[in-house]
Order: sequence, then C-alpha cells, then structure tokens
Amino acid sequence: MELIMYINKHRVIETVSSFLPYSANWLYELFNIQLDKPLFIAEYREQKDNFKYDNLIYLKEKGNKDIRLITELKYYYLLNRKFHNENIIIHSHFGPKGYFDYLFFKKWNKKSKHIVSFYGYDLSTLLTQEKWRNRYLNLSKEIDLFLVLGKSMKNKLLKIGIAEEKIKIFHLGVDLTKMPRVIRSINQEKTVKFITVGRFTEKKAIPLTIEAFKRYLKFNPNAQLIIVGESDGSLEQENEKAKILKEITPDIEEKVIFKGILNYERLINTMGESDILLHPSVTSKDGDEEGTPLVIINAMALGIPVISTLHSDIPEIITDGYSGKLVEEGNLSRLIDAMIMLSSDSKLYTKISESSRIVIENQFNLKKQSAALVNIYEEITKP
Repeated sequence: MELIMYINKHRVIETVSSFLPYSANWLYELFNIQLDKPLFIAEYREQKDNFKYDNLIYLKEKGNKDIRLITELKYYYLLNRKFHNENIIIHSHFGPKGYFDYLFFKKWNKKSKHIVSFYGYDLSTLLTQEKWRNRYLNLSKEIDLFLVLGKSMKNKLLKIGIAEEKIKIFHLGVDLTKMPRVIRSINQEKTVKFITVGRFTEKKAIPLTIEAFKRYLKFNPNAQLIIVGESDGSLEQENEKAKILKEITPDIEEKVIFKGILNYERLINTMGESDILLHPSVTSKDGDEEGTPLVIINAMALGIPVISTLHSDIPEIITDGYSGKLVEEGNLSRLIDAMIMLSSDSKLYTKISESSRIVIENQFNLKKQSAALVNIYEEITKP
C-alpha cells in the first residue's frame, strides 16, 4: 500500500532515474528517516539490500537488459496515467531528470508544482554544452524552484540568465544521531592514518593523493593511506584505476590499504578509525566538478579534519584554517604542506576537529535540513 505525504493538499512525489546508487545515502536518509516517506518513482532500482524503501515505484532492476528509451517512455506513461490532473509537488533529483520530467509530465499537469535539485555534474559537465544551458534557462521559466548546494552552483545558474528568485541554496545533511560528538587529538608517535574516499573518477584526484602521501612519508614514515572506492567497470573509471595502481610503487605498497566499496555503516566505522580525510578534488578535463561531497560532511561530523581544495562548493563547507584546510586544485606541494601541518600541530588538529563538528551541527544537520525542505514545499504551495 502506498504511503501518501501531503503538503498544503499537494501530494509529494520524488523522482530519480535510479533508486539508488551506493553513493546516494544522503538522499535515502533524508526521505527514509526524517520525512514521512514520500513516494519515489524511478525508472530503475539498485542497491536493494542497502536502501530498503517501501514507498517506491520502479520499472526495471538496474543491470537487466533493456532499451532505455522504451523504459523512459513507460515511466512517463505511468506518471501521466497515475497522477494526471492531481495536485502534486514533483521534486526531480538532478538537472536532466528535472528537464525531462517537465517536458513529458509537468508541462501537461497544470496543477503540479515542480522543484529541481542539482548535485554536481549537472551544473558542471552539462553546462559546457549550449543545449543544456538553453534547456535549464527555458526550464527555469516554467518550474517553481531550483535547489543548489552552494554559491558556486548558484552563480553558474545566474550566469546563464536564470532569475535569482528561482534559485535557492539547500545543503545536504547527515544524521548526527548516528555520530556522537567526538573531539579528536593526534599523536605522531602512533601511526597517522589518512583516508580518501570516492569513485575512481578524475575529479576525485586519487593519483594526486597517493603522490602526496608518498612524499609525506619522507617527513613521517609512520603513516598509512586507506583508499575506499572502486571502479564501476566503465572505460573512464578503469583508466583511472590503472593510473591509481601505477602510483602504488613497491616502496609504499605495504602502507596503502584498499578497502573497495563499503556500505554506509562500514564506511562511517572505517572513517572513524582514521585521523585525516584527504579529498583534493579537481575539475576534470571534460569540466566535471563536485557539488558538496558528502564524504567531507560525514568526516567533519565525526570530528575528522579534512584537507581539500578550493573547488566548486567545497568552500561552502570548509573555511580554511577554521574547519579544515583548503589548497588550490592540483597543487601537490601545498597539499603536502597541509598534511604535514595538520598531522604535526596537535592544537590546530583538535581546534579543527571541534570546529568541523560545529559547522555540521549548524548547517548540514539532517534533522534541520529535512525541516527546511518541508518549509520549501509549504512555501511553493501556499494558497
């Protein structure tokens, strides 16, 4: 039986292309734990064991052979047949989903309200294409609101001519009830454990992380690097994996530990045993960028100091020297300097640990963000 979430007599429907990639735990927790389980509708279903969700309609198991266009047509036939002329809030997750949800559904349902959330590639790689700039601009004139992760994303939409009143910054959040407040300390006499987490894509800059770690060992040989992540088998990620493995030279292979893909609970436990998160994101050759990486938010919630870069909306989370360390993209020497500074200055380390948690409690708290999302739904459906 479907559960129904209503806001001001509007039924809430969340849409994604696939429910849900393993990296989308933030989306799962927002709707499964904090909100009243609104209906999700997706073309595909994946990660069923990790993301159990009762109020879900989908057409295909991810990985089963199908013709994508036919699956998408069936999806929009379902939307129109089931919700034609009904008062709904349709919240599309990712820019392309929002565009096609408008084109094949919302355009024909005049009673609906429409929100589109952006998360990364949809406001970086796609914006290099004129057709997507035009699509977003036209879409903004027809829907109620765009939600973005920070000022950098907002400025990209403003730059292509979208009205400011159509854009709102909405932060991701983490469930702090699962992460008790811990103010950490560091002791160089013990093994310093660095960790990096991410899919094997160019923008995660894992080869750069390994090179920095290799040089850091000359300063402090008593250190480890834990790598959490894996290739998805695509050509792009297999090529990146080859670059990563090439960096693991015999002199450091015993100090680099691959963990593969971990579910959320194991990831949090593994991060909790680490000292410093390295996340030196870069803009890839095709223009792909991060949004506000959830792994950074999780680390800060755990009180783990983060070293990252002045990339996309990462400065929306980290203030350099207060709640983490930020360096320029691709700057190896600055990255190493930050690693040395943070691991050798115990007072700075503990100060950043404490400040990191405070930032998450105030601005990236799942409970607060779920309430903020309900407020947004209420605002766009006011009589």
